[in-house]
Amino acid sequence: MSFILQGKKTLPLPSYSSLQNQGSGIQPCLRFVANIVLLGLAGMLLCACPSPKKQVTTQPPPAPPAPEIQPATPPPTSVQPRTAAKLFTLDPEALALIRSRAKANDPVLQPALDALGKRAKEALAMPLVQVTAKPKDLWARSGDPKDYLSVSKFAWPDPANPGKWIMIDGKPNEEAMKNLDGPRIKTLGTRITALAEGWYFLGDARYAQAAAEQLRAWFLDPVTGMNPNMNFAQAIKPDEDGKPWGIIDANRFPEILNSVGLLADSGAWTAADETALQDWFRKFNRWLVESPLGKSERAAKNNHGTFYDLILATGAAYAGDDALVREVLQNVGPGRLDGQVASDGSTPEETRRAESAMYTLWNLTGLCDLADLGKKYDVEIWNYPDAPNAKLRQIGNFLLPYALGEKEWTFGQQKMSRNGPREYFRRAFAAYGDPKFEQALQSILATTQMEEYAADRSVLLRPWPAGQEPWLKASSASPEKN
Repeated sequence: MSFILQGKKTLPLPSYSSLQNQGSGIQPCLRFVANIVLLGLAGMLLCACPSPKKQVTTQPPPAPPAPEIQPATPPPTSVQPRTAAKLFTLDPEALALIRSRAKANDPVLQPALDALGKRAKEALAMPLVQVTAKPKDLWARSGDPKDYLSVSKFAWPDPANPGKWIMIDGKPNEEAMKNLDGPRIKTLGTRITALAEGWYFLGDARYAQAAAEQLRAWFLDPVTGMNPNMNFAQAIKPDEDGKPWGIIDANRFPEILNSVGLLADSGAWTAADETALQDWFRKFNRWLVESPLGKSERAAKNNHGTFYDLILATGAAYAGDDALVREVLQNVGPGRLDGQVASDGSTPEETRRAESAMYTLWNLTGLCDLADLGKKYDVEIWNYPDAPNAKLRQIGNFLLPYALGEKEWTFGQQKMSRNGPREYFRRAFAAYGDPKFEQALQSILATTQMEEYAADRSVLLRPWPAGQEPWLKASSASPEKN
């Protein structure tokens, strides 16, 4: 399929040769038109001759006032704050309720708020994360330090062919990655989300200010801001061009854009910042759609195709290109779910990987995020193709016996922790209301420390209804100690 970017629709124009070949009646028609034009000119000359009658002098009508020129959008000032939050894979009403409960010192939320406070303080103490921080000898082959550069996670020097590199699935090359931008973009996401959530739920303005400074440093600063492309992401070797699968390095962008929404009423992120970042994402979206790397990644049949859609759809939503958002979302069912989900609910493109459990859950997280974004645009993904046969529900049914400990995960080289699908079952229960997903979640939580779950970040971002938190249920069901 092809995507149409906002402002890029064109209509084909007829060629000059096609006009020449429209039939032998063209030349007579042209002579007839020429005669009409000559008669008209003659009439104008006659009207311009002096009349023998008495001339009447008239005053010319007054010229209409010149229209006042108005800019299409009032230019933002550097001190004008944003106040309207944009959240893409989160529910703004649910978060607003949690925020009000946090301000009221709700003890149920205190473990999660304490954990957030620790993360936010650590993020505040961190230096700015910049794409230009890599040493000069590790710049991309473009010679521009603002070009993002990473190497493929599983790329290794080939011992049999000096100077050549090979891919070894399931064996990450941490040493090759550490000085490049791959680890930095992960740190960027961790830092911005901690700071933005720290502001939103804890109300500390220092966190909002630091988050805004970090956003500007990575995206907007003319010296340190990343160029809006990933031409050199996940190269096999640092001195080569990037690969299509390198686009998945931008998987933190959707939650970063959610974080921008959380800063809306802080005053730290201004209307000028918003306009500039929207322009950055318009350029990045165009690169995703039009570049050879983007086109190739769009065709990926596994988690890479899923996250391509999520990165593009959230970026387009942030930039205001709703037509592109809907086009991406409407393709998720037939273009992703139909090809990815087998009849038993498994996702073979992920289960065949060495790290099969991680990739299965990773891909599922991206699909759930797309489904949540789809709700905002009236595109049904949770219940695609219909409620009884929902593909995302089939994946949950496939995972149930593994989560309940009834079956052992035998795919790839990796075992699936019972705790792994926890967040999926939480989201699936909210989407379907199916009690078996709630029971699975309760079974998983019974094998973990409830105190750990009570402090989890998801308690704030995808909250339970007040009074329905699992750790409260577990506490009320436990016998009283004498």
